[in-house]
Amino acid sequence: MVKTGLEAAERDRDAVLAAGAAAVGKLKAKGVTFHDFPAAEKAKWRAANPDFFSDFIKDMDKKGWGDDARKTIAIWKEVTGR
Repeated sequence: MVKTGLEAAERDRDAVLAAGAAAVGKLKAKGVTFHDFPAAEKAKWRAANPDFFSDFIKDMDKKGWGDDARKTIAIWKEVTGR
């Protein structure tokens, strides 16, 4: 059951990545222009935000779920390309 659940999660992640790529392709085909967010501005934005991931991990560590929280964040970063 665990193996099947992991396979389902992987398929879901792959489907989300593919759907995102397809959506970007369709938007570009319709003339939408994508712009890079300047690194300096991104750094300012990130510095102004709380570290939500750290807070989440701390909370989950207290419950004994820290490793799962770290895995969740790693998957999110993979899916979002961060």
